Amino acid sequence: MVEGPFAYPELTARENVYYSARLHGLDRRAAQAATTDALTALGLTGYAVRRAGRLSTGNRQRVGLAAALVHAPTVIMLDEPTGALDPRGVLVLRELLRSAARDRNAAVLVSSHHLDEVSRMADTVTVLHGGRIVGTLSPGTADLERQFFALVLAADEDADGASRGAPAGSAPVAVAPVAVAPTHGTPTPDASDKGTRAPGPAMTTRQGLFAGARDFEALKFRRALTVRAVSALLCLALPALAAVLTVAATNGADTPLAAKASVLLVGTGWSGYLGAVAMMLSVANPLGVGFVVSWCFGREFADASFGGLFALPVGRRQIAYAKFAVVLGWSAIACLGVLLGALAAGLCIGLGIPDPVSAGAIGGRALVGGLLAALLALPLAFVASAGRGPLAGVGALILLIVATQVITALGVGAWFPWAAPGLWLGLGGADAASDVTVLQLFLAVPVAALGVIATGEWWHRARVR
Repeated sequence: MVEGPFAYPELTARENVYYSARLHGLDRRAAQAATTDALTALGLTGYAVRRAGRLSTGNRQRVGLAAALVHAPTVIMLDEPTGALDPRGVLVLRELLRSAARDRNAAVLVSSHHLDEVSRMADTVTVLHGGRIVGTLSPGTADLERQFFALVLAADEDADGASRGAPAGSAPVAVAPVAVAPTHGTPTPDASDKGTRAPGPAMTTRQGLFAGARDFEALKFRRALTVRAVSALLCLALPALAAVLTVAATNGADTPLAAKASVLLVGTGWSGYLGAVAMMLSVANPLGVGFVVSWCFGREFADASFGGLFALPVGRRQIAYAKFAVVLGWSAIACLGVLLGALAAGLCIGLGIPDPVSAGAIGGRALVGGLLAALLALPLAFVASAGRGPLAGVGALILLIVATQVITALGVGAWFPWAAPGLWLGLGGADAASDVTVLQLFLAVPVAALGVIATGEWWHRARVR
């Protein structure tokens, strides 16, 4: 467990621990049993169905520890595990680590500034200072703290002497001393050891691990307020706005709203209304999907949860691809939701029963254009990841909108992937729509593929800051 605990705020304590077990290779049944055991061991039974974002700092730390230990690892590495725990939690963790070393011969490495606590659980204390090992201590000996500071001071004196002979412009780097405590034994991955669970056969393959990552990302996606808000705007607000504009354009009133609405309507009845929905979708979908993609990838850095992914056997590239799979699935559902909402809104404003052939043709065109527009939002994942936060992706989205307007005004929008779907759906008029070729329209596919590949590689190579 490094950086922040594995405790996503929108998920319950049980869900966080359960999906940690799944991502570490346990099948569903084994993960359920292991989750119950881990929550009980860390004293979290009473908080199992409470979302992690509503837990105290100490209980969130317990959730992270349960997630780190749920799969009964034979190598345990913990960074400042007792920092947010109350005295009872410290005692519980100490006993869990001792039992892991005793019962299944696990190797435990604890990094902490709390020398007194380290000395109670460790066989050996290794002191790191200035980025290097400066000595070892034996727990239980007298004046342990005095020995600790003697090692640190001696290391500082050696560093001062070395710096005097260093070239001009260089300087020694001072780092706070850290005590590292390896406890009891070496790892022996034997599934027959007491308390050790062998991964279920369904989760031992790459495909099984990817399925677990996809399910985990899908649950976080469904719980996210950002996703819910964007879904509501697309599926409800967009059809309603198109219906209002249709009524304004067809009621015969001479108003500014009617004049603007008539520009969007290229026909009458259902054909005009669905055409307006399609044009609005070509603009709204990349905006909505762009916000969601930026949040989905950037939140791992803004919430300091990216570091916890390094402890998982499923690769970070696979996790990025799982995010893309969920975003694409949601985008397709959102486009269908827009069309269903448009059907309901059209019936409400009195357009009658639509002709299946003509309405189906326009709806199909809107679906294709909406999906292509959604694909063009995927490269924002790379920007949000490289920028280590959602705001980087949102900023790039705004720049793309401006660039699309400028390039379209220059008359070469058909060759700009972010402008082609909108032009094809009629935003530039009937002539501009007919001029868009299949090649120009489907440039969105290789652009999206490059964005997905680049993001996957970045996640694979990225490091924790």
